[in-house]
Amino acid sequence: EPIEVPCLWTDEFGTPQVQSCADDAAFADGHRRFVEKRVAKLEQAEPLRRAELLLLPIKARQKSDIRKTFAEQVRDACLRLHREHAEIDPTSGKRVSFGIVRMANIDPLFDVAHALHRLGAPENTRIHLCVYHARFPLAQRSAIEFMLDTALNRRDPQAVWRHSAVRAMLDAHRERDHLCVVLASPVCEVGRDWDADWAVAEPSSMRALIQLAGRVQRHRRKPPKSPNVLVFDTNLKALEEPGGQKAAFVRPGFEKQSMDGRFLLASHHLSMLWPEAERQRIDATSRIQPRPLGERQPRHSWVDLEQARIEASMLPLQPVPPSTSRRAAVATSGLDRDQVAPSWQFPQAALTGVLPQQQPFRDDGRPETTLVWLPVEDEEESKPHRVEEDARKRGQKLYVRADEMLHRVALVPASGIYPWAAFDLTALLTEQAESLNRPLDDIARSFSVLEVPRSDNGQGWRWHPWLGFTPQR
Repeated sequence: EPIEVPCLWTDEFGTPQVQSCADDAAFADGHRRFVEKRVAKLEQAEPLRRAELLLLPIKARQKSDIRKTFAEQVRDACLRLHREHAEIDPTSGKRVSFGIVRMANIDPLFDVAHALHRLGAPENTRIHLCVYHARFPLAQRSAIEFMLDTALNRRDPQAVWRHSAVRAMLDAHRERDHLCVVLASPVCEVGRDWDADWAVAEPSSMRALIQLAGRVQRHRRKPPKSPNVLVFDTNLKALEEPGGQKAAFVRPGFEKQSMDGRFLLASHHLSMLWPEAERQRIDATSRIQPRPLGERQPRHSWVDLEQARIEASMLPLQPVPPSTSRRAAVATSGLDRDQVAPSWQFPQAALTGVLPQQQPFRDDGRPETTLVWLPVEDEEESKPHRVEEDARKRGQKLYVRADEMLHRVALVPASGIYPWAAFDLTALLTEQAESLNRPLDDIARSFSVLEVPRSDNGQGWRWHPWLGFTPQR
């Protein structure tokens, strides 16, 4: 007899749907009905996030020049959104806004952050810039997250004006306009319960944009009178590798270089891939309700590309005729490291370690080096060490001084811009050691850990306590 599988659908509207499904058709029908009801409810509400595309008139060809010009475009976008969405601090009467700039990758983010500090801000305006990504020592990253999590918790809309870090910034500087800007990698998209006034996005995928938009008006839920999410028409990868023959919306993103080209977009400009009507409301609709199969155009639609990649990954591979060559078979089947179907199609595969080995989680293809900052006798500050396996004692670690591998970049902020959060690593580690009553060396091994791309060329990493770490060029 067919097994009836109990299924549950639920969302933020609070009325779950329960149904027992004996086959694929029953599940598909139940899922369709749930999605239709959910989409109808989403459409009833006034949109909380409205998007607008920003063209990137960048003519430069050198990577460094492209990133400097991109930083200028980022600053202009932030200033525009501040003018349109700032609120008044009830204590000082100053105009203040909180925004997120989301970039796709850490290496260009580092350069853009450096350029923003050198650009400064217009007269009577101050930009408080917080750089946030995964390449900070753990204690610093934790301190940044705690500061942002508390400042951007706006369930009580007045609480932000009482927040110690925000209050200190506003009281210490005389400028009339204050922009508190988080320049972040994709780590800002999930797990962060923030409520910002606006956002600027370097595009990767519709999924990423929906996640980012979910951090705008998340608690206060005030519908905007003008667009509060500005999305650049293309991304840095497309600008730095022009020609259109390579995938640009990738790592992160759903575009893919393949032999048959079916997941390679015909253009890397969202003005050609994302219709204006779809920009008026950013919500989950495009993710949960794909267009009918016959209407989809994965090479010409940013949204359809995602749906095509998800189906190719989640559904079983189509059988290939025995006479087909191996090269053609791979191109036809779409077999790749992102093929998820075997994990549910063949349950016995979950009993082995083969699938995780073939499909490492969040694997960017680059081996990593672990760094920690350890106290050194007769030195005031902790010093960086590489963590290596001890070949003589299995399971033991060696800590090798790595001072010569770290190259601190020169950074003198221009007028009107300064870090929103500047946390001293040694001070954080000392505070933690005192709080837990543990030796500083012990605390450092646990709380100063940092994973960076391995430096195969021996040049090491550029760094700054405000910017984090990136490989040395």
